[in-house]
Amino acid sequence: MVYNAHKLMEYCQGFLLQNMVALLTYDDSVKRLLFAKKIPNHDVLSGLLSTLQTRIKSRQSLQNPPNIHTAVPART
Repeated sequence: MVYNAHKLMEYCQGFLLQNMVALLTYDDSVKRLLFAKKIPNHDVLSGLLSTLQTRIKSRQSLQNPPNIHTAVPART
């Protein structure tokens, strides 16, 4: 991947996720992009789903940091 292209892709996917309702309501080109036949090696919906899952997991881990006292069972 081109230098920092991964960061740009993450930003674009985040923008799409944050603005999905408005984009689908007012912009037919976004509908065509998301629901058109798959382009080889480029599945937009799978990429957005993966980004959403990653962001939810990272947000959950920030809200619920593991407690080192309960994460490791006590030895007897």
